[in-house]
Amino acid sequence: MLFRWFGKLCILSALILLGIGLYIWLSGEDINKAAGQIWYQMHQPSLQYAQVIVERYLHASWFWTFFQNSILTLPAWDAIIRVFIALFLIGGIMIGLFKKPRSLHHRNKNKGIH
Repeated sequence: MLFRWFGKLCILSALILLGIGLYIWLSGEDINKAAGQIWYQMHQPSLQYAQVIVERYLHASWFWTFFQNSILTLPAWDAIIRVFIALFLIGGIMIGLFKKPRSLHHRNKNKGIH
């Protein structure tokens, strides 16, 4: 159940990220700028909080280094699409792999067998 919940959270996060991307694009921001630069201009504290959370509390400074060097340096439109696809795939896999198995009684009830 925890994995399915995490999968749903990933899909929801992906959709929210896509909405943020559309907002950035429709607000007239240059989406060819680096994603990190746009994030810094829009809300500097959240960028710093994200770094602190990943490095200090999750103890994954390697992930922040990867994220900073690969994702935040991409053009914003490219970074948003890549992270959207990754979150959507992770969420779909988590939901699909950890589905509750249906009981035999439930299957037979749907077929009309009692």
